[in-house]
Amino acid sequence: MIKQVLLFLILSVFNLSVMAQDSKQILKNLQEKIKSSSGFTSDFVQSAISPEGKKIQNLKGKFTYSVGDKFKAELKNTEIVSDGKTIWNYNKTQKRVLINNTSDDPSSFSIERYLFIYPAYCNVTSVVDPKFKNSIKLIPKNNDLEFSEVIINADEAYQIKKILITDTQNNKYLLELNKVTSIDTNDKNLFNFSVPKGIKVIDMR
Repeated sequence: MIKQVLLFLILSVFNLSVMAQDSKQILKNLQEKIKSSSGFTSDFVQSAISPEGKKIQNLKGKFTYSVGDKFKAELKNTEIVSDGKTIWNYNKTQKRVLINNTSDDPSSFSIERYLFIYPAYCNVTSVVDPKFKNSIKLIPKNNDLEFSEVIINADEAYQIKKILITDTQNNKYLLELNKVTSIDTNDKNLFNFSVPKGIKVIDMR
C-alpha cells in the first residue's frame, strides 16, 4: 500500500513537471513564431461570451499585425491602429478618435502583450484542447492585471487562432483569427493613422 502511494506521488510530480515544461516550450515557440514573422493579415471575429457560453455582440473585420506591437483592426464603423507606441481608436459613427499610448491601452488586439509581457506576472500552464494542438493558459499571480485568465489557442504551426480573455468581473471576450496569411509589412505607412478632417480628437496621452 505504501509503495502504491509513493508511486502515485512520484507519477503526480512527474506529470506536473512535464506539463510545466510543455507550457514553457509552447510559450517559447509562440514567441519565436511572432518574432520570426514579417507580419500577417487575417479575418477576425471579436465576441463577448454570455454566462451560458454563447457568443454575443459579434464584431467582424480585417486584422493586420506586425512585430513590435503594430496592428490594425478594421471594422464597419471602427478602426483601431497601433504603430507600437501610439494607438488610435477611430469611431466613424461618433466621428471621433481616441488617442492613447499603446502600452496604456488594454486592447485584446495587442497579441505581443499576452506573449511577452504578461507571462512574467502569471502562472502559465498548458491546456488540452482537441481542436488546437498548442494551447496555454495565463493566470495572474496577483490582482495587478486587468484579467483573471487568458487562454491562447494555436495550431500545429504555432499560429494563434483564438484568444479568450476573462476579466476580473468574470466577463469573457473572444478574439478569433481566420484565413491567416503571411505578408510583408515593411510599408512604414501601414500602421500610421491620419485623422480625417472634421473629426473630434480626444488625446489621452
